Amino acid sequence: MTSQLFIKGQIDSMVSKFPFVKCRYQFDELEDTHYVEVVPKGYMENANSITQLQNEIILNFIDKFPDQLLAFFSEGGLIELDEIHYEKAGLCYQKGIAPGVIISNSEVELTEMEQTIVEDGNWVLAA
Repeated sequence: MTSQLFIKGQIDSMVSKFPFVKCRYQFDELEDTHYVEVVPKGYMENANSITQLQNEIILNFIDKFPDQLLAFFSEGGLIELDEIHYEKAGLCYQKGIAPGVIISNSEVELTEMEQTIVEDGNWVLAA
């Protein structure tokens, strides 16, 4: 498995576990550095579990690819991505559902599978 495929798989897993986020990924070949932007910044600052997951990803990455670097960051920092190689948004991010918000089914149209995912993840949909 290449480092790029590893990171894309980790991004897929992250947005599945944290459906309120969107990730954008870029690889800088000259520096052998992988950059992953995770937004929104406000959610990132208040979610310890996503920080723990990022730390686990970094440790696994270092173990598998010790000659390359991986950096996670959020919007508003010094790093700007200019050549996106991969982008993935969680279900709630795509639907515009903010963390902790109770919505009605009439406000956001969800398929039956999407509603199950949201309910299983403890995000409440009011009828």
